[in-house]
Amino acid sequence: TPSLLVDFDLRRPTIGNYLGLPMETSLNEVLAGEAPLADAFVNPGVPRLVVLPSRKPMSHSTEVLSSPRVGQLITDLRERYDSRIVIFDLPPLLNTDDAIAVLPKIDCVLMVVANGMNSKKEIEDSLHHLPTANLIGTVLNKADLKPDPLDRAEALSAHPGAILVSASTGGGIPELLARLEEAAASKDLPMRLLIPHDQYALLSRLHREATVLSTAVEDAGTKVEAVVPSRLQDLCRPWVTGE
Repeated sequence: TPSLLVDFDLRRPTIGNYLGLPMETSLNEVLAGEAPLADAFVNPGVPRLVVLPSRKPMSHSTEVLSSPRVGQLITDLRERYDSRIVIFDLPPLLNTDDAIAVLPKIDCVLMVVANGMNSKKEIEDSLHHLPTANLIGTVLNKADLKPDPLDRAEALSAHPGAILVSASTGGGIPELLARLEEAAASKDLPMRLLIPHDQYALLSRLHREATVLSTAVEDAGTKVEAVVPSRLQDLCRPWVTGE
């Protein structure tokens, strides 16, 4: 499946340098409004892969990632490149709020754990931050064939729906790819909505059929952040808000 890799680790962007990519135009210029999105894409020479790199660190990264501009960027990538799986490389979950700021805007999560570098408690704490996220799998990176004395695999496998994938043995990769294909085909869409009080039936249906991330009752209606299945998206579009 064609893929698009986006470097959303705005504090320590590394993908461009790691792959040796030219970055005269990058995500920095796109978010600053200085360049169109198409100018920042780079082909790294890997079949069916395109990269959107970040050239340098950005200040106030959490605010940037939670901004309407980034929300619109994610929407544009989803709609304009719907034949690709879009992968957002995010910073470590426990170090900052950056990843948490993006989670409501994306469809699913693939958690990467570095073998020998993350404790069982850190893994469990990270999973605690993902109760409403669609965790489709977990990659145990830098793994070897020796038993893990800290039971990291046990901590990961305890999460409902998680797949343990070993980068060294290839275990779990077919199931993970199937999950990615399923997620890409589902066309679920994160939406921010302001549902008027007289649209109670729609609000009730969202709670039954969508993944509701948050709700807040206001004078004008109920604010809802949800991952909405394709069958409900047309009904919801009149109530989309950028706030």
